[in-house]
Amino acid sequence: MYREKMSCIYLVTFNDSKKVVHCEKCDLYDKVAAEFNITKSMKLCQWNSDFDEWIDVGNLENLPNKTKLTVKLTEESHCSTITSGTHTEPHFPIESASSSSSVTTVPLDSDEDEDSQTAEDMTSLANSHNTDPWIPPLIRTEPKALISSRVRSNKNWMVDYNLSKVPVHVLLGIEACKEDIVNITSSTRRGINQWLFNDLSSHALYPSSAEYNTVVMAFLRKFPFLADKNNKNPMGTWLEGIRQKFRDARRSMAHVPEVMAMKKKYGTKTQRPPLVETEITPAKRIRIMTQNIAEDEHSIAAYVKEMMKECKKNVKNMDLIKDRMQRTFVYRQEEAKNGSLTITDIIEKYPAYQFPAVIFDEAKRLFKVDLQEELKNASHSILPKLKKMLEPKLKSVPEALLHILKENEVLCCIPLLFTNKLDMFIQYSDQENSDVTTPYPCILATEHADPAVYVQKRWLCNCSTFGEALIVLITSYWIFDVRFPKALTCTLQLLSFVLKISETIQNPTVQKIINSL
Repeated sequence: MYREKMSCIYLVTFNDSKKVVHCEKCDLYDKVAAEFNITKSMKLCQWNSDFDEWIDVGNLENLPNKTKLTVKLTEESHCSTITSGTHTEPHFPIESASSSSSVTTVPLDSDEDEDSQTAEDMTSLANSHNTDPWIPPLIRTEPKALISSRVRSNKNWMVDYNLSKVPVHVLLGIEACKEDIVNITSSTRRGINQWLFNDLSSHALYPSSAEYNTVVMAFLRKFPFLADKNNKNPMGTWLEGIRQKFRDARRSMAHVPEVMAMKKKYGTKTQRPPLVETEITPAKRIRIMTQNIAEDEHSIAAYVKEMMKECKKNVKNMDLIKDRMQRTFVYRQEEAKNGSLTITDIIEKYPAYQFPAVIFDEAKRLFKVDLQEELKNASHSILPKLKKMLEPKLKSVPEALLHILKENEVLCCIPLLFTNKLDMFIQYSDQENSDVTTPYPCILATEHADPAVYVQKRWLCNCSTFGEALIVLITSYWIFDVRFPKALTCTLQLLSFVLKISETIQNPTVQKIINSL
């Protein structure tokens, strides 16, 4: 910006000191800083005789000669300072000229020598204020660095971070939500992710976790009603959305030195081996096991033998069977966990699993939740909304299967919400004595028989309803310590949430569905 070069004289006051300063108008800030040994951000105010008040100095070109000036430090009003070494580095809230971005905070790192903003950038941006803030000369003369350079943060990184102005189309979309994330549209979500990406990408090309969290927290403080409906992780979908934006953006930057360096350091050319679904992968879930001190190997063996004998009787004593399963619970869980028995061995050793009532009791011991009761509650509150979301996708389900499912179509077709493989969850056969094609727990539906549940392609039990079959299916993953298959992860996570098995949702796609419920 052009400034008039003319020697002027000013009476400048700073604290208790008064000095007469001779300089050109364009050098006024530097001259005042040198005279009073000021190394912090400051502003100048001039005396207005009409109102008997100090007013901010506007454009220096319009500042009259022989004017009374006073110096005011602007640490609190115009910037936040972070002490580093021998000087203080300010970052200013800057007003952008674009309509989509009006307020931005320019953060500077306090522990590293890398800079996220050049002197020229800060000076030109600062001139957009009504008052020209002064930047210490030491900051101005620092070496130029790439804006995209990684800034390693300390614990107080961007404590005062301010988001840029919300773009108009994004603000309209947010207002249309009526303060409820249930009403948010995909286009509004994409617009928000783009806005947050633009804001953070001006600071770092490879943001750290703290930087991601800071930006998303600033967004949710501004719009708290857009937080995910998850008390343990209310930022999950927004964090994943902005991370994905950075991944997509960096794919087209292979020639950028920073991207090349990161790929060289962390990249790998090895590919994952293809998944062959011939055997089930054990989950090795971490559990808090309660030691059954009263039982030893001899008593456990006696209980198992007694249970097997009772299961072979025509008239079975279910109370006795349930009691023996209760007494052997810890031992059976340890067997499944350490892999000493295969799934086939477990089914043969504990034939009581052929009774759904036994598996329902097992679920209560595993999850401390009555899954039958939770499914009943969900049928009134959640399933109607799921049905509405599923209706457009039921066209891909065979008519014969839909005819059998009837009112249970919502429960059994949840994989369609995530384009998961439906045949890994439920299969249809027009023959009663047929097998399933997946080793994972799966429901087999036939025309004239009750739904059956299979594990490792082996029959486990028959259920009277599809709701019971669903409970048996998802409980089987814990009974036999089976890892969720990748093709059904979203489906099983959603079911775990609906049935109150787990409230920890790691997949943002599942969280978006939950937000809609």
